[in-house]
Amino acid sequence: MNKLFLLLSLTFSLFALSPEELIAQNPALAQQVMSDPSLLSKLKGNAGEQVVAKQEVQKINNEIVAKENSVTKKVSVDTKKIDYTSATPLFYKTSDKRLEKILEHQVRISTEKLKRYGAQFLKNNNEVNPASLPVPDDYIINVGDIFDLSLYGKSNKNKQVTVNHNGDILISELGAVHVAGMPFNKAKAKLIASLESAYSSSTAYVDLSTFSSIQVTITGQVYAPGIYNVQSFSTVLDALKTAQGVLPEGSMRNVLLKRNGKTIAHFDLYALIRYGVSKNNKFLRFGDVIVVPSIQNDVSLLGAVRTPGIFELKKNETLADLLNYASNLSATAKKFGIKVKRFDENSHISIESVALSDAKKYRLKKGDIVYVRPISDREIKSVSLFGNVVFPGERSIKKSKSLSALFEREIKENSYEGLFLDDTNMIYGLVKRLSRLNHEVISFNLGDVLSKKSDVQLQNSDEIYIFNNMSVKENPYVYVKGDALDKPIKLQYYTGLKLRDVYNSVDFKSESIEEGVRYRVFADTKQIKVDRESEEGKASFILDLEKDSDFTLKPYDEVSILDFYTTHALETVAISGEVIIPKNYVYQKGMGINDLIGIAGGTTTKAYLKTFEVSHFNIVEGERIKSVENLSLVTAMKDNFKLQPYDEVKLFAIPNWHESKFVRLSGQVKFPGRYSIESGEKLSHVIERAGGYTDVAFIKGAVFTRLSLAVRQKDQMRQSVSKMKQKALYFSNSSEKFGEIPGQKQSLVLFTEEMAKEAEKYAPIGRITIQLDEKTYTSEDSDIVLEDGDVLHVPTHNDTIFVFGEVLNQNTFIFKKGLSVDEYIQAAGGFDDIADEEAVYVVRANGLAVRYEAGWFSSRITVQAGDTIIVPMKLDYVSGWQMVKESSTIFYQMSLGVAAILALSR
Repeated sequence: MNKLFLLLSLTFSLFALSPEELIAQNPALAQQVMSDPSLLSKLKGNAGEQVVAKQEVQKINNEIVAKENSVTKKVSVDTKKIDYTSATPLFYKTSDKRLEKILEHQVRISTEKLKRYGAQFLKNNNEVNPASLPVPDDYIINVGDIFDLSLYGKSNKNKQVTVNHNGDILISELGAVHVAGMPFNKAKAKLIASLESAYSSSTAYVDLSTFSSIQVTITGQVYAPGIYNVQSFSTVLDALKTAQGVLPEGSMRNVLLKRNGKTIAHFDLYALIRYGVSKNNKFLRFGDVIVVPSIQNDVSLLGAVRTPGIFELKKNETLADLLNYASNLSATAKKFGIKVKRFDENSHISIESVALSDAKKYRLKKGDIVYVRPISDREIKSVSLFGNVVFPGERSIKKSKSLSALFEREIKENSYEGLFLDDTNMIYGLVKRLSRLNHEVISFNLGDVLSKKSDVQLQNSDEIYIFNNMSVKENPYVYVKGDALDKPIKLQYYTGLKLRDVYNSVDFKSESIEEGVRYRVFADTKQIKVDRESEEGKASFILDLEKDSDFTLKPYDEVSILDFYTTHALETVAISGEVIIPKNYVYQKGMGINDLIGIAGGTTTKAYLKTFEVSHFNIVEGERIKSVENLSLVTAMKDNFKLQPYDEVKLFAIPNWHESKFVRLSGQVKFPGRYSIESGEKLSHVIERAGGYTDVAFIKGAVFTRLSLAVRQKDQMRQSVSKMKQKALYFSNSSEKFGEIPGQKQSLVLFTEEMAKEAEKYAPIGRITIQLDEKTYTSEDSDIVLEDGDVLHVPTHNDTIFVFGEVLNQNTFIFKKGLSVDEYIQAAGGFDDIADEEAVYVVRANGLAVRYEAGWFSSRITVQAGDTIIVPMKLDYVSGWQMVKESSTIFYQMSLGVAAILALSR
């Protein structure tokens, strides 16, 4: 074998053949590779690679075998259509399924619509060219026919002459010769004699080249009755085709040809169709009438006959004649019990049974329906062989009806391997038998039957079942798993399966991707684990592929092949903090801090070089102890501080290094825009950086907003809405109270829903009330520390007053010094019906809200430019007073939001 391998390897190197081509051209080498797949890796020149693509070898070998088999074997099996449940009669079926199977044997009369026998014969539209046919001797010459006259010999002449209206043809040398009404053979003889008499030294030739047309009438049960011009060469059959055939009600057995008022022929189309006899299919003459009378005796024939259909019978015809027209019984027909369904005297239906032997004596009647029964598969005189056999199906039992004789004959004809498939169960088989309409089973030992130690006497319709070992026990396999494999796999077990066979039959991973990082995968061949379970218990083996490649596996062994780095854990070091790629890295002997920072992509610009932290882990008395060192990063990098396995390095950021924060100033500042801020920077400082206020700045109306506050305000609004909904629900489900107005609860629920919808429309902007100063920019109390995202908007001077809420006409008015709150409300049309006149308040331009009380003390509130006067809704429910607080809070928050938005838009 080694010499063969060396020789083929040399061939491979000299002629540059691929290993696959080399194997395909050498079946002997294919067998060697199949037994030892490592040869393929050697052919490929990669002796160090232990993963062998056995599937590739198997594919090549299969192709070789397929080519060999294609020469000798022509039979293929479509395994997709095999029903394995039919391999045993003991497979459980529900009652419905069993009933369905039983009814499969039921013989049912076809409901397919029958066609009339002979109808298609008249559907043929092929037209015969009379010139291509010899003229029949009895053809009667008509006016308009054209003769071809020819002379050969001393005189050579050709001439065409036409039969004129007098029935004559005119020949210059002979004069008028009368031929009309004569049969063609007599007219022909007359003309030849006349011509040869006139031309004694010449031979005459006479033929008809063109036929005249005649007029006939077609009537009766045809599709298109009428008067037709047809060729004089036409027959009765041609006329029927011209009239598009016979109607279903018309007779095809008694077509009448009338001439000069008398019936001269009865044409039977069946004689022509069945026997090819064209008796009475006469040539037509001018004035002929074809009459198709109504059918007199039609019967239907269906079942096991060659030509089922609707037939027309003559008066004296019998069942035998009917079967003859239908080309007799099919091979599957039963000779006894031909059923005849008869409609007697239009009053009742009778059923008669007729044997085939009586068919010649049995006369049928109009409307009879004849059904010829097929032989049922229940009447079979054979047995059937099923299951683990090469050719399942029916077998004859001949003289000897024993099971052993059947198998002996089969083995003699086909050989043992030609009868049974692989893994045949030799100790068990079944015979399923129908006995007195009930099924029973008879078991047998196949080995004993084959050796004639026991036997079973067979009966017709017996079903013999041969089983495969895998039908009584699981197909044995070996399970292979592990993180070195693409996926776990079951391999077919065969006796003598070795560890190397399993290793060379699976697909290995070449790499693994974890958290976006690619790792190579290497199978650990030194620690392959085999787990085995048996009746004696569990056992495990750790095997070395090189030393234990011949280790013999057993059915259901579990083989684990792991990644080398699963069984040999890598030592790692970790780095976090201010490096480009913080993560765990494989520790390498002698690794220093510079090496680790280098493979981590280097330090970031924020890295703090004065100090860093290293955590060491050591095992002390069985416990993992952590110790921490704080070192100078500059010094450590200078000395390339040496690391230990599993160290954790942390690099810090430069103190006070943070991301930029920005605020925005808009409106009437000298330099509006976006400003970066430092931690702790105050509002006055940024206003100063922006150049202070312009001359037209309305600092009393400045709006300062904060994102974090807007979020809190939105949450507060939602909480208030939620509480209001809960109370409304509680109130609507509570019992009626004294003095409560009917429908009040429903109104409250509707009000709550509307209030919630309105609240969703208003998004708080996070306004903080501040007081600015023209010189110091802000008052001491309002000089707040800024946050990222803060916005200050300083509007231009505002000389308007906005009246908002429950007034007849919400509007903006020009500020007039001295006008009171009441006067502005009156300017807006006054209060509407649901206004709460006692809860009016004024929102100042800087965001402060002041409660307004009508009466003697109203003069205390002076309306200022830029103010917003808010008139809330009156919330007056006898039983719903607890709702007032939440509703008022929501309305107040909405009002402040509106006032803030107005200030920003002015």
